[in-house]
Parts: sequence; C-alpha cells; structure tokens
Amino acid sequence: MKSTPQIVIVTGLSRALLLGLLLWFLGGDVAKASRLAGSGDAAERLEAIELLRGKHNDTAREILARLSKDKDLRVSLAAIRALGRDTCQQNRDVLAGLCKEADRARVRGAAAAALGQFKDAPAAELVAVLRSDKDPIARAGAAEGLYHLRDRSAAADLLAAMDDDDLTVRRWATKAFYRTVGLAFLYRPTDPRPKRRAAIAQIRSTLKWLKTHKER
Repeated sequence: MKSTPQIVIVTGLSRALLLGLLLWFLGGDVAKASRLAGSGDAAERLEAIELLRGKHNDTAREILARLSKDKDLRVSLAAIRALGRDTCQQNRDVLAGLCKEADRARVRGAAAAALGQFKDAPAAELVAVLRSDKDPIARAGAAEGLYHLRDRSAAADLLAAMDDDDLTVRRWATKAFYRTVGLAFLYRPTDPRPKRRAAIAQIRSTLKWLKTHKER
C-alpha cells in the first residue's frame, strides 16, 4: 500500500498532466484557427470560427473580431454569432462598433441581435439602430436584441417600432415590447396601418392609466 505522501504526489502529477494536455489541446485549436483565419478560402475561415467557439481568451477574441469584418458575409455572420456567445467587455465593444459602422445591413442587424444577449449592454445603442438605421434588416436585428435585453427604458421606442413600415421589424418589436413590459395587447403586426395605429394609441393610454394608478 502506498504511503499518503506518495498518493499525494501521484495525484498532483496526474492533475498537472491533465492540465497540460488541456492547455495543449486548447492552444492547438487556437494556433490552427489563427492559420486558417488568414486563408483565402472562406470555408477554412469558417472552420477557424468553429475551432474558436468556447475559447475564452484574448487571442481567440481578436481573431473573431477580425473575422466579424470579413468580406464574405457567411464568415462575418458566423464570427458575430461566436462573439455573442462570449459575453465579455471586449466582444461587447466589437459588436457595438459593428452596429454603428458596418457597411452591410445584415452585419449591423446580426451584431445588434447578438449585443442584446449581453446583460450589461446599453439599450441606448440598440435603440439608436432601431430608430435611425435606414435598412429594415438592421432595425429588425436591433428589435431582436432588445427582445433579449428586456430593458424597460426601450419600451417606448419598441412601441413606436410596432408601426414600422417593415413587417419583420414590427414582429420583433412586438415580441420585444410584450416581453419587456410583461403584458400583451390586442395588436397584430399584420393589421393595416390605421388599425395598428389605433391599437398602439390604446396601448399608450392603457400604460399611462396603469402608471397613474400604480403611483397612487
């Protein structure tokens, strides 16, 4: 029978070996992803993103941030989704920048949707996209982000977006509004504009009444 010191030594060595193997495995993936990320083949850049999923280190984040601006839309969107799964400050800043500066609407929209999954994301940044972006794809992404965020400061803007010209924006805004205020109303995003506006006016009136009676 082994003595206690020997058991402790063997256990310690086993743990060190396992840790070393884990670090080698993770480091190997990141090193391979770094090589693939510089490839001229979009399929290899997509493979790099798959290798980096779940890797919460600065090198992985920097590679994903670079690929989020890739010329190939598939690569860019895949990188944005990966960034959204690692809710750190660094990734949040990258996504916020894409919401404002990306040339492609699908990139802005995807970044806004991903940004909403960060608990500390400022609702004002998503509201800005919802209010002012000219492309409905980006506005719909912002409404989706606000659906995830559930920030009551965005309620009024979501209600206004329920009268957006685009049906997808209206649908996401409705889902986000209902989830944010915790109530549902007799409003349908597919209704004609006069009926929608009447329903929205009724919602505003109801919320005002509820607020007044709650304060009494």
